[in-house]
Amino acid sequence: MTRKTKRLIGALACLCFALGALAGKFYPEFKRYVGLTFIAGHDAESFRWPEEFKVVEIDSSADGAKQKAYFSRASSSTQKPLLVSLHVWSGSYASKDALAAYAKQHDWNYIHPDFRGPNTGPDNCLNDKVLADIDDAIAFGLRMGNVDTQNIFVVGFSGGAYAALGAYARTRHLVKV
Repeated sequence: MTRKTKRLIGALACLCFALGALAGKFYPEFKRYVGLTFIAGHDAESFRWPEEFKVVEIDSSADGAKQKAYFSRASSSTQKPLLVSLHVWSGSYASKDALAAYAKQHDWNYIHPDFRGPNTGPDNCLNDKVLADIDDAIAFGLRMGNVDTQNIFVVGFSGGAYAALGAYARTRHLVKV
């Protein structure tokens, strides 16, 4: 990756983080829509995931650690997109995610990985372990879902958008951001 590309990705990550913060400040209903439970004052434990979304464990290719995620397989017999929704900066796989309802409504494959949880330690942010965990979550979705491999979307809000850009730059999978 060239130096110019790295700078561009860094600038885009900062822009995503800033726009997310502004949207949350000036549009309170936006916080509810994207499921920012830490801003709304609700912890992840008070949110109940629909029964179609199951907690799975994925072995990390970086160090063998278990990574939890919420996963839902599309029920259709035809291949459907895979939506990889990354949690916010201080969130985890258990944090509320409004995109889960979107995936369910459109019968998409969906995964909401932990990728080392809240960004509070040396194994977080865009650490190699985090990027490996995101790649492992994509690989899990491909194995367990009925995935249209031309439509793998890695998305996030705030810190999740930052992680999505990092994943996009380093993933071995053909993804869309």
